[in-house]
Amino acid sequence: MKSLLQKKLSMITIMVLCSGINAGCTIDLTTRAEKPLAHLVLVWMKEPGNAAHRAQLVSASKRLEAIDGVIRVKAGQSIASDRPVVDDSFDIGLYVELESPQALRAYATDPLHLAILKNDIAPVTERYIVYDFEIDR
Repeated sequence: MKSLLQKKLSMITIMVLCSGINAGCTIDLTTRAEKPLAHLVLVWMKEPGNAAHRAQLVSASKRLEAIDGVIRVKAGQSIASDRPVVDDSFDIGLYVELESPQALRAYATDPLHLAILKNDIAPVTERYIVYDFEIDR
């Protein structure tokens, strides 16, 4: 039978572990140190395989480099894979590296970004998913 002290230590250990796990799951963009961020967008096109639409998405995404705070933009089509851990169901992957959390917030509402989304990306896009994460240097 566990002693009262052992039970208390076990409970404290569980609480510490749980708080550490929860704290590490998200990034608070208001309090963290300035680190560059990656903004990864995976796009499923309305007409998969349409080369003209694919070229339109890639070309439009390169214009995002003109936005303040954007370090680099890379885009390209997915690679077919037989590996079970690889999701190759998307058509285009877009990688935008930004200077900081503040740059990401500004990018999200930048008029050029919004215009490219509305005029070039949305018309040929069925759906998309976005992943944002810090880049450790």
